[in-house]
Amino acid sequence: MLMVGTVVVTKQNKFIDDIKRGKIGEQEVILHLSKFPNVDKIYDVSGIKEFQDDNVDIIIKCNNGVSIFGEIKTDYMAHHTGNFPYELVSNSTYDTVGCLQKTKSDVIYFYLIETNELYHIRTNNLRKYMQAHINDFKKTNMGDNAVGYLIPLKILK
Repeated sequence: MLMVGTVVVTKQNKFIDDIKRGKIGEQEVILHLSKFPNVDKIYDVSGIKEFQDDNVDIIIKCNNGVSIFGEIKTDYMAHHTGNFPYELVSNSTYDTVGCLQKTKSDVIYFYLIETNELYHIRTNNLRKYMQAHINDFKKTNMGDNAVGYLIPLKILK
């Protein structure tokens, strides 16, 4: 626990704040994606346990009948750091698999809220890239017991 003035900041409070901030990003991404002419409907499934377990936030139904499962990651630091966080382990204490490792999404939408940039990353392509280039990156502590890699945004572009 960290004392800030008269406000007590706990891990629970930080977790709740992270969720709130993530929800803001999710709504921005949904709004952006809904403007595409081939998008028929977007379903927010982030509150449904089955999809939470699969790390899927949205299902995009396209006019051609195709459904796309998406994971939305909202980031407030990448515009400063220039890095995309690839979480390998979400909690090293419990050795839980990181979100991007276990998501069943087709696409990861990485949203930089401060600059309103949205990256559309095919999940399988990202995993293949990481398998091929894992030794190019240094494993790092990502906070809250998470461990992963920082990928320069210029690589995603």
